[in-house]
Amino acid sequence: FFAQTGQLYLEMGLAEVPRAFTVGSSGRAEAVIDHRHLREFTLFEVEGRGGFDQLVETIKSLFSAIDHVTAEWGADPIASRLSVIRYIEALEILGLGRDHWGEDFSHAQEIELCKNGPVLLTHHPDPQPPYGPLPKLEKFFNMKPTPTAHGNRATVESCDLLLPISGESLGGAVRIHDSKVLESRLKRS
Repeated sequence: FFAQTGQLYLEMGLAEVPRAFTVGSSGRAEAVIDHRHLREFTLFEVEGRGGFDQLVETIKSLFSAIDHVTAEWGADPIASRLSVIRYIEALEILGLGRDHWGEDFSHAQEIELCKNGPVLLTHHPDPQPPYGPLPKLEKFFNMKPTPTAHGNRATVESCDLLLPISGESLGGAVRIHDSKVLESRLKRS
């Protein structure tokens, strides 16, 4: 009865409150265990009402709160160094070109993207694109497709927070709320 995530419980709570969070143990059936793929780990989850812009602003405000606390310790601020870049721009920065569309980034590539500070990587490839190539990287079926394409590629309203040294540390997405679209994507996933 070990739940992988508290996400569904948090989402149900949004009927009564605008934001909810939980911190708890999570588990996944990872085929390989390394410093990026643990079978059990502590997961901090936040769910809230709103669209993609609100999601990005919430993550930025989290950084501002961290800066406020760490300033007392004499640490350099990081919120002002947070860059927001789209997946397609990350391909260009890494010199990969569009033929690598839909591939996941390696840990070394994530660190390269963070050489000037933390990065909020947005607009990942849609796992069920209506056109274009099927991506290899895994994203959940319930992520809301972006209204417009980015470089003739279908994307979703999602983001991953990449930190220097550690790489990906946070992920977020706007969820599909139309039950018929959600059911259709679930069946195809």
